[in-house]
Amino acid sequence: MVLHGHCCHHQRADDRAPSRFVNTHVHARKTCDTFINSFSLSRRGEDTLPLSWRDKYTEGLREKKTLLVVGLDPTPESLPPQLKKEAEGDEWWEPVGNYLKGIVEETHELVLGYKMNSAFYERMGPDGLGTMLEVKKHAERSDSSLLLIFDGKRGDISHTAESYSSAIYDTWGFDATTISPYMGWDAVEPFYRRVGKLTILLVRTSNPSGGEVQMWGEPPLYLRIAELIAERDPRGDLGAVVGATHPKELKEIRNILGRRRAILVPGVGVQGGDAAEVLKQGEGVMLVNVSRGVILGWKKGGWPRGVKEAAKRFSAALKVHQPQRFI
Repeated sequence: MVLHGHCCHHQRADDRAPSRFVNTHVHARKTCDTFINSFSLSRRGEDTLPLSWRDKYTEGLREKKTLLVVGLDPTPESLPPQLKKEAEGDEWWEPVGNYLKGIVEETHELVLGYKMNSAFYERMGPDGLGTMLEVKKHAERSDSSLLLIFDGKRGDISHTAESYSSAIYDTWGFDATTISPYMGWDAVEPFYRRVGKLTILLVRTSNPSGGEVQMWGEPPLYLRIAELIAERDPRGDLGAVVGATHPKELKEIRNILGRRRAILVPGVGVQGGDAAEVLKQGEGVMLVNVSRGVILGWKKGGWPRGVKEAAKRFSAALKVHQPQRFI
């Protein structure tokens, strides 16, 4: 009996050994998974890290051969009549969201990405910001190579800029943003620390009174900002906003920045910028934004046909036959 008990005792100890091994293995696997997931990788060795802005730009340009970015900048007046009827009082954020998601569905195969000017969402209150992020996610699900730009034109001292950049890049996950460089490098640097994100500085804007400040001095201030980008950005993650209404300045700024730094060009369409001139003067990495020219397309052709036709026209006008010249 003693022997039997003794043997049973050893058997139970032996039974526990594999159990301890399994538990240790499971714990190690969980630890490994936690570490791997923190870098968005899988155990199969597949790299699922988020694409950098340049990866998305290059992939999208090679596939679609156009520089068109559509600005999703909604107002109550931008809604087609049939969607405007859905709005109740001041709560028009829901039909706006439905409209913008519909625009994405109609146009995502024709564009490099979308630019969202935060002011048009902020005016709708907390629900407006929620709508912006909902539309962003819808675009990501439609095409993972779309570049998504937060047009906020932020600009503040370093610790405030850090919070802005964390919100835009880390919390909301945008690929790019516009900022004001007026406060100098310490207002830019927190954004620039986000490797793989595109931070676009206001340089020579398309609004009529921009020259009152940007053309000041000799050489003019806008050229100094372009030089600052070239001096401080060895990676190529800084870019410039240059209006399509200033083709001469666009050429000057391209010469300073080189071909691989991005230029965001608003002003084609309603503001009168010429697409062919933009392609000629800005050759290199470039994103050409059209907002009202596309999202108000329903006024001529109805919804959704008119919007898609407008996107087709601008996509064709901004078509590049040799994508390598713009990469």
